[in-house]
Amino acid sequence: MCCTLYYSVNNDNQKRIIHKHVRWCPIMSLILDTFETNTWISHISEDARKHLVIICPYLKINEKLRRTIEVADRKGVNVFVIYGKRELDEGTMTWLKGLRHSNIASIKDLHAKLYMNEEFAVISSMNLYEYSQVNNEELGVLCGRKEDRAEYKDITFQVMRLIGISEKEHGKWKIGDLDKPIRGLFKRSKGTEEFRTYDSGSDVENQEEIPSEPMGVETEEKPEPPVSETILCHCIRCGRVIPSTHDYVYCGRCMDSWQRYSNMRYVEPKGHCYICGKECEVSAEKPACLDCYRSHKELVESKCGTMRALGR
Repeated sequence: MCCTLYYSVNNDNQKRIIHKHVRWCPIMSLILDTFETNTWISHISEDARKHLVIICPYLKINEKLRRTIEVADRKGVNVFVIYGKRELDEGTMTWLKGLRHSNIASIKDLHAKLYMNEEFAVISSMNLYEYSQVNNEELGVLCGRKEDRAEYKDITFQVMRLIGISEKEHGKWKIGDLDKPIRGLFKRSKGTEEFRTYDSGSDVENQEEIPSEPMGVETEEKPEPPVSETILCHCIRCGRVIPSTHDYVYCGRCMDSWQRYSNMRYVEPKGHCYICGKECEVSAEKPACLDCYRSHKELVESKCGTMRALGR
């Protein structure tokens, strides 16, 4: 086991661990205080190689962090910023738009705070506001892509969901490798990496299959058909929301647990209907309540088929 510790000296000349990272050994998520949250946000910005995600209701980025983000931008890192609650001040908006690889969007009712690159994510109570960073008592949770695979995957899904419902204000919003941990859960338009939003409420079984054109035959370019959204379903063990395009009736974390025995007939003690999420008796073999099975028969049976291929 290799353990790397990073120290900082506070005003009392006392050493304090600000970054503990154990390589080649799984560790659980770390709980961060205000100081450590600030430090990890800086680490995430400095170490970003492909993308940097900042989701925060209130933004007033200090000069030190601005310089770090500017360095990332010069390296070609895609910077995704989603804010909410109120308009950004003119100085912050002008600075963000001045970055070559910035993407800016807003969500009116945003309350989440998340900072993420391709290796680590911090979910915190702290806004990127200098007053909060200096004066408030904050807490955060650090997750690593390698160390906390299920959690990092869940965070990525939530980031993609927020991107989907946000109002785009600036940038091309080409997601690149941002969705790599959950690739396959979302559809993309042909020939582009641009994230597509979906219209809620339509079922996957109602999607129309678009016939492909014969090879070698030139045809007129047709407008792309609207992309139907997957419906939001539920993990039958913990009730967590998962998209219907997810392969299984369990979320990533619960799927890892279920696969220890892969018992198709195991009835979940506090189970949830895969479709509506209500508490009921469910199993991998029968993941939905009777009403939901009747209304979403094709979807439910397709998931059961996938589970049978893995189960006993």
